[in-house]
Amino acid sequence: MVPESVTSKLIFATVRLDGIRDLLVPGQLSAEPVLRQQLAQEFFFHTVGATEYLGQLVNERRALGLAPDKVVVHRVAASLAAPSPTDLLAKCLVGLSANTIKNPLPVDP
Repeated sequence: MVPESVTSKLIFATVRLDGIRDLLVPGQLSAEPVLRQQLAQEFFFHTVGATEYLGQLVNERRALGLAPDKVVVHRVAASLAAPSPTDLLAKCLVGLSANTIKNPLPVDP
């Protein structure tokens, strides 16, 4: 994994976000619901993908030893914080994910 992988995902997400912003011209947001939905889905796809790539990158660079198929951002953050609770990167990563197994979503959000 290379940093450029994360960056390219974020660039793609920015392009999709710009497309959504272009739809915010007065009177056009609701005029293109299919396009709006497509852009929103692609924006979240690339944003979430960037966080997953970041988790892989940190796992490799910090030699955390997590199996690639087990790397999720909250596990990476926990692995960083275990030996060093003040690790600044761990604190940043905590805000990028949610452990829905440990903290299930409410039945009626």
